[in-house]
Amino acid sequence: MLIVLLVAGLAALTYFYIDTKNELNAAKNPETAGKTETEQIVNQVNKFLQLPTDEAPTLATVNDISKLKNQQFFKNAQNGDKVLIYSKAGRALLYRPSSKKVIEYAPVNLGEQNQ
Repeated sequence: MLIVLLVAGLAALTYFYIDTKNELNAAKNPETAGKTETEQIVNQVNKFLQLPTDEAPTLATVNDISKLKNQQFFKNAQNGDKVLIYSKAGRALLYRPSSKKVIEYAPVNLGEQNQ
């Protein structure tokens, strides 16, 4: 019985070690880490709001709301909110992960669109 528990414990430790090692390696690669966070945010928002599917959004994080307060889009923003920008669709949304709510959704003009 003791041997079975020992083997099961070692198997669990090995699994968690490998899992943690893979997560750390993914976090060290900025390209992978950013995609993972973007995918997580898109998956959360896509549960209750249809997002464009023909492009990958750009993700930004609100770090200093005092610099953005004079912009209408960020009127109700808080530090830590996420901004998804869909340049091809011309839309941007402000998402608050802590409450899982879309705070603002608006058209955006990045000056790249052909008329």
